[in-house]
Amino acid sequence: MPTNQIKPFATGSGANVLTPDIYDVLAARLTGFVAGVAQSQQLNTVWRQSSFVSAMVAQFIADNANVDVLDDGDIAGLEAKLVTALNEVSLSNERATELGIGADLATTNLLSGINLDVVTDPGEHYYDETCSGFPTGMTFGLIKIWRENTGFIYQIVQGSHNTGFAWRFYTHVTPGWMPWQIAANTTYVDNSISEATHAAQGGSDRAVASGGFNTTETVVFNPTLATLPADGFLMVTSSLNGGPGNYNFRLKTAITGTGKMTDQTMEDGQAVSMSHSMCVAVAAGATPTITISAWSDTVSQAGTVQFSYLYVPSA
Repeated sequence: MPTNQIKPFATGSGANVLTPDIYDVLAARLTGFVAGVAQSQQLNTVWRQSSFVSAMVAQFIADNANVDVLDDGDIAGLEAKLVTALNEVSLSNERATELGIGADLATTNLLSGINLDVVTDPGEHYYDETCSGFPTGMTFGLIKIWRENTGFIYQIVQGSHNTGFAWRFYTHVTPGWMPWQIAANTTYVDNSISEATHAAQGGSDRAVASGGFNTTETVVFNPTLATLPADGFLMVTSSLNGGPGNYNFRLKTAITGTGKMTDQTMEDGQAVSMSHSMCVAVAAGATPTITISAWSDTVSQAGTVQFSYLYVPSA
């Protein structure tokens, strides 16, 4: 640790100095001391004010330039050390800005149109929906990167709007990025536990199917979710919208295999548009199936079915 030999004077508890209010109105503060008896309190105050500021500047130099500050009378040398300290602080602030520390990341550190696999320099960023390589369900959000060395790199992601929290690391041993690990106690869309389970689900946070619906009930969506990591709740929203002049549609939403409740079904019909919202309790280890089906009471008609689902683990 660097040495600082420039010490403050009379800064201890109970020091024999004037109070700031008395020193402020002292006539000698403006004119200087004249011939006569010196008063220790007045002189101590003058020496303390100059010495503790000098000591602070010297300590700033020692801390930031990482050099010894000696009581050797070398004014030019001390000035050079001060310049070094100021440059180090300036460079540190620039590095902090580049890394995104204390910044509005969507403005100053935006990542757009790139694969997160190539983001390996330490820093903090906001990535938008034009990027790729993000954790399942977290199409945009914040990312932070650390490096142990060139062979081990770490990324952590906080999905925007609290869509999830995930992390992964790069290793030169394999080499390559390990799969994203998504926190099991995080609220996230479409029950995505990892990229592998998401691929097995074949679902997304919002799916759409359009086409002609006749009098035969047609299953539009039928995903089976990945194994749930904890007890919680499953919320499903579905809707059917017909085109102009179309009517008498029917929509049915069913949730099975919750591990907590009997099968749940909701059905509406004879309308041009309708929607369902269902919330059911689910158990850890369950693999619920969601079935969305639609048809028409009369002739074949065109319509659009949408659905989304959200799994929320219990606290």
